[in-house]
Amino acid sequence: MAGKLANVETEMRRMQIDILGMSEVRWPGSGKQATNNGVIYYSGGTDTFHQYGTAILVSKDIDRSVMEFIPFNDRVMLLKLQTTHRTLNIIQVYAPTNDKSDAEVEDFYSTLEEAMKLTKKGEINMVMGDFNAKIGSGRENDVVGEYGLGTRNARGDKLIQFCVESNLFIANTCFKQHPRRLYTWKSPADKKGRTIRNLIDFILVGQELKKYVQSVKTYPGADVNSDHNPVVMDFRMRRFKRSLKRNQLLQSTLENCGYRMYTLK
Repeated sequence: MAGKLANVETEMRRMQIDILGMSEVRWPGSGKQATNNGVIYYSGGTDTFHQYGTAILVSKDIDRSVMEFIPFNDRVMLLKLQTTHRTLNIIQVYAPTNDKSDAEVEDFYSTLEEAMKLTKKGEINMVMGDFNAKIGSGRENDVVGEYGLGTRNARGDKLIQFCVESNLFIANTCFKQHPRRLYTWKSPADKKGRTIRNLIDFILVGQELKKYVQSVKTYPGADVNSDHNPVVMDFRMRRFKRSLKRNQLLQSTLENCGYRMYTLK
């Protein structure tokens, strides 16, 4: 994982990403660890297989504003940051794959709802990660935009239900892109004449923050040793409250380049 993490950090700097979410990191236990250029917060399991796990990697500048890290289990974690505007809650997830039971999916969403309960009205809420769900193409009220991919499945229905109940929208689907900038996962069986590519990684954002999302797109070909493409979101907010001295650097980061996040399996 050390070599892979080094590649990820290189791409993070190249793409000017400030906050980066990762799924299926397979690290045991939970905690934080300094890296070459930042700090990684990780939430894994205690079993001997270490199959799942989530993590959020932040730059050293952003790490100064981390208020609290809450690892729920190997599928859900919460990182709270103090911005000059209000608290930013980032929930990183790794949902069960299609071969897992419906009971496991229900447990996952139950834990995700627990994480959402730790956020407060008026705060900035974002949920991102590998949801292993297909939401399909076509608008769905205020939750799904016009630019999804494929056909929705039952797991997609569950994700949309969660978004409705949590007042979130799926940012990936709100910007017109070439299909290669929309799909997030390519099957090993994908080949010429047999395309098997899906949109299953998402960044969910609070409905009231839609106007601050500048763009969302994938970056195929990023050197991160994964069958998933990075999903990058530019998020910008203006008219910040006066900052405390410790948060002035974070204010500059938000105003000049916005938040950039992607999920990585």
